[in-house]
Amino acid sequence: TLIEQSPGVVYDFTEMNVSVFEDDGTTELTNGYIDFAVIRNDGTADIADWKFGRGNVPDANGNLQLAAYALGIFQNYPGLEAITAHIFQPRVHGHTSYTFTKPGNILMNIRTIINRAKSESILLCASDEACRYCRAASTCPACNQRYGLVPADIQNNMLTDPDKLLTLWERAQMATKLVEQIK
Repeated sequence: TLIEQSPGVVYDFTEMNVSVFEDDGTTELTNGYIDFAVIRNDGTADIADWKFGRGNVPDANGNLQLAAYALGIFQNYPGLEAITAHIFQPRVHGHTSYTFTKPGNILMNIRTIINRAKSESILLCASDEACRYCRAASTCPACNQRYGLVPADIQNNMLTDPDKLLTLWERAQMATKLVEQIK
């Protein structure tokens, strides 16, 4: 949604869908929604992602999601020299930011990650962080091994043993996510 402009602002968006493309301009590598973006006529921009959970997220300087968003803005608005990316976490009073200036390096990192993911020798390491938004979670052997179905015959001792209860809870969380993907 385009919102009212301020002096010196070229575009001001909320909920902006951004795609990242290979150098050919037609091969899409990834996409996502930026919570807001401000593109200025002085060659700079600010983008932000709001995180409303209580968990830790990587700081803006090491956050691949924000780097990809910045690259998408660089690609969509040629002539930008710097994009400052922000992560806001209101529930934990957190804010980090980082200024990206080298879109070519971001593209190279994304290519490297994609190539590693397609490698036959990839080491699958299921974790809540790694599997949370993965589109292949329902078919991933590592994810299925780690987050097997919640046992149908839950024993009373499973509900009183904190370690077993935690394991059940983790599996139930992943099962819920897989059911949502299936829906």
